[in-house]
Amino acid sequence: MPVSTREERRQQRKQDRHEAQRRAARSANTRRNIGLGGLGAVVVAVAIVVVMLARRGGSGVDLNLPGTHFTDTKTASGQLYEHIPETEPVTTDPAGHYPPVFGNHYPIWRPPGAYDSPIPEGYFLHDLEHGGIVVLYNCPSGCDDAVNQLKSMVTSLPKEAQFGEVKFVVSPNTKISHQFAILAWDWELDMDQFDADTVRTFYHDHVDKGPEQAAI
Repeated sequence: MPVSTREERRQQRKQDRHEAQRRAARSANTRRNIGLGGLGAVVVAVAIVVVMLARRGGSGVDLNLPGTHFTDTKTASGQLYEHIPETEPVTTDPAGHYPPVFGNHYPIWRPPGAYDSPIPEGYFLHDLEHGGIVVLYNCPSGCDDAVNQLKSMVTSLPKEAQFGEVKFVVSPNTKISHQFAILAWDWELDMDQFDADTVRTFYHDHVDKGPEQAAI
């Protein structure tokens, strides 16, 4: 029915304005929801990247951690090194550095503990891959007090949260050029004077940061 009076025309215009406002509000809500959805997708994508970097263990390295970091492009790319026969000697890491802190290694590792005889490199490398900390010592003139402190750390250091163990291995080694070498995967800290606090700090900052999350 056609609008026939001024009042009816005024009411019709008012109704038309209200309808236009409702359409505009619905359109704004739609745009906002789309925007929030896009933002959510970005957040999820960033979270995935962060998790991937954390699992790789070689990417996103915090170079402010104690010790010297050694470039390991294979681990940084997300790959793992190979298990090799225990009859095959491991002398250095792929870059030719001793003691090795990354590279191919034996299929088994040494459980946490302080050992009286040298641990072959292929075994302690596997400890490092699992996020363990290895301390090598070379004391031709003797360092009984330091070794006793290291042995006590096997039980006194805090257990890591994921597997509830002290991932700490101690071994004599006549090949290192310093009295003490504290190792983590891709990391080394050398000492010629033993300092227990340095060892504890290194353990705290590097434990469980190997490229493979597993117990030792």
